[in-house]
Formats: sequence, C-alpha cells, structure tokens
Amino acid sequence: MRSAFVRILKGLADRACGILAFEAVLFSGVYAVAHLSWIVFGVMLLVLWGLLAFPGGKIYATIALSALWGIIGASIGYGLGRDPWAIGLGLTVFVFGLLVHAADLIPASPRTDTEEDRERVIDYRMNTRWGGQALN
Repeated sequence: MRSAFVRILKGLADRACGILAFEAVLFSGVYAVAHLSWIVFGVMLLVLWGLLAFPGGKIYATIALSALWGIIGASIGYGLGRDPWAIGLGLTVFVFGLLVHAADLIPASPRTDTEEDRERVIDYRMNTRWGGQALN
C-alpha cells in the first residue's frame, strides 16, 4: 500500500497524472458533498488514486473519470428532456472527456519515439567517421 502511494506521489510530476489526481479530488469532494459523508470522499479518493497506482493506470483512471463526467452530463440531459437527452449528452460528455485526456496520454506512448530513432539512424549513416557513404 505504501509503495503504491509513493508511486502515485512520484507520478504527480507528470502533467497527465497531476490532472487526473486533481479530478479525483474534485469528484470525491463533489460526491461527498452530495451524499454528506466523509466516508464517500475517502473511499472514492482511494479508489481513483488506486487506479493510478496500477501499470497503465492512467488509462483506467481516464476511463473512470470520463465516465463520471458522462454521468454528470447524463443527469443534466435527463433534466432537460428525459431519456434521449440523457443518453446523448452523457455519451457526448464521456467521449469528450476521453479525447481531452487522450491528448495528454498520447505523448507518453512509446510510439512517439520512432521519429527520434529514425533521426539517430540517419545521423549514424551520414557520419563519415563510421565509413563512407554509398554513392552508387
């Protein structure tokens, strides 16, 4: 438990993890006020921060927090016009939440390193110290 907590605190230096941790505190506070319970705050905060401790936890936390945004959107849609608005607005807010967080998660993926690897190979081939260029 302590190592997972330390991993979360070290991960807060990452921008995406910091935003997700802030949203976890925000949602925990909102739901605690709605239910008038500190227990709800503590359990929800531990669950959402616990998701960040798993390998690939940013993705799980992104899905969970986007689902919570979707629930808020669905409740607003339900107040506007019952089921069709609730489903439409809830799904729209859920997808928008995924897209907003995906912008922070994509640069952290290993697929973005291929451009650097390609430039490193080109630099190696152009370096005359490692042999002449094939000019044929």
